[in-house]
Amino acid sequence: MSVIISLAELANKFMLASNAFIKRVCDGPLLSREQCLNIVYLMLDDTVNSQMYWAKNLRRFELELERCIPWLRLRSNHAVSDDYLCEALDEIEVGINVLVERVIPTRTWMCWITKRVGSDALLVCGKDYRIMDWERRTRSGEWR
Repeated sequence: MSVIISLAELANKFMLASNAFIKRVCDGPLLSREQCLNIVYLMLDDTVNSQMYWAKNLRRFELELERCIPWLRLRSNHAVSDDYLCEALDEIEVGINVLVERVIPTRTWMCWITKRVGSDALLVCGKDYRIMDWERRTRSGEWR
């Protein structure tokens, strides 16, 4: 099964909310459409990974967010960062969770692959991880 999810609307909402906050509070560099699409895609990818029992939750979107917004502090108490997260990010994160839960409603052993294609994300369901792991270990001679 494959599913295409449009990221454009969420990325646009994120860009408008982020740039309004930055103009009002920080007077820092504004986010571009491409940066917002990338952050939203990485947030979606992290959310998909969190649905798979075997996958690590890397939170790559947080690294990209901190790279794009130099004043943002996600790992410490910082009032401006907390306000930004509430105003700009929370609604986007909820929207992504809703989209992912429509496709992957519960945690799973299935392998899901995400790929960004322009302003869309392609989600592809692969094999059961346990079967793939057994096949890999058998081929490598680890299990006989």
